Amino acid sequence: MKRAPHALTTKMPAAACCGDRRQHKPRPLAPVRMRGFTLTELLIATTIGLIVLGAVAQVFATSRTTYKVTEGLSRLQENARFGMHFLTWDIRMAGFMGCLQKSTTVTNHLNNPNDYSTNFVLGQFVNGHGYTGSGSNPTDWTPALPASYFTAGEVVPGTDVLVVRHGSDVGHRVLPPYMPTPSAALHIEPGNGLSVNDIVIVADCRGADLFQLTGPTDPDLTGTLNHNTGAVSQGPGNATQDLSKTYEGDAEILRLVTNVYYIGRRNNDPKNPPGLFRKELDDGVVVTEELVSGVDNMQVFYGEDSNSDGTADVYRTADQVVDWSTVVTARLGLLVRTLNYANSEVDTRVYGVLGSLIGPYNDRQQRRVFTTTVELRN
Repeated sequence: MKRAPHALTTKMPAAACCGDRRQHKPRPLAPVRMRGFTLTELLIATTIGLIVLGAVAQVFATSRTTYKVTEGLSRLQENARFGMHFLTWDIRMAGFMGCLQKSTTVTNHLNNPNDYSTNFVLGQFVNGHGYTGSGSNPTDWTPALPASYFTAGEVVPGTDVLVVRHGSDVGHRVLPPYMPTPSAALHIEPGNGLSVNDIVIVADCRGADLFQLTGPTDPDLTGTLNHNTGAVSQGPGNATQDLSKTYEGDAEILRLVTNVYYIGRRNNDPKNPPGLFRKELDDGVVVTEELVSGVDNMQVFYGEDSNSDGTADVYRTADQVVDWSTVVTARLGLLVRTLNYANSEVDTRVYGVLGSLIGPYNDRQQRRVFTTTVELRN
């Protein structure tokens, strides 16, 4: 008979069987030593921070200066473009009278036909005044500036004055009923923008008359253009009511434009920056406006055609022009500056503007010279 195998028995330790009755006491934590920055470390960190801060400040200052210089130059070039646009467009329009040619007679009916603002002489639609003196009085320019339109100090010494005359670029066709007599009113479309006191030219391809619009009717509302003697609130008025002839549907009405360009200062105050100014006819009188700020100087040369071939043979200043009717081109030079101080260095340069030496200004403005030549089309 086989014997049963012995059962395997495992003897458990007493601690595992009955649990460890001994209590473990927690060991106390070792004290942590707290430690800060030393004075030397603080000084080093502060020094490094100041160096970084200084570098950032230097970058900011350099960027700001660069921005001011770039902005100043951009504004300078923009002002130069505006100034040249006004001048070149007006010079190209000089002498425009519709289909009327230079050789055709214009009869001036104003009380003072030789006045500076209304002296519309055929073939002399561009002229000027060159600076030849040493002061700022009207007589320091040749030909002398008219004292009735310019005061002492109004024009910056050493700069030229340019005069341009023409009919407006917008014309109005004469409509029926046509003039039965030379003293009768003219008629055009209402809403024409004309007003009493305006000085206008009526022209066809055979002749022209220059006169001032008078009452009693509003030419813009009614389209009726009266040219009576008197009946104006400002301006020269008409010496005669009769025109040189009657006009019909082949004639048109143009407003007379007289523009005088010069370098001046706002309110004639030497503390204000110089700029390009213009005197122009408005309701029969001359008014002044500033076109572009920051223009230090303007020089003008006039190209004369001495052999009638249509091209300029010699360029002269206004005081040296022999015959204004032979001028076929105008050469312009502008010295333009920034409006605010935009340069870290003092401007000690001497600028050449069409042969004239200008400067030094000894300020912190930036300056550039711009030149162009314009052909007279009419």
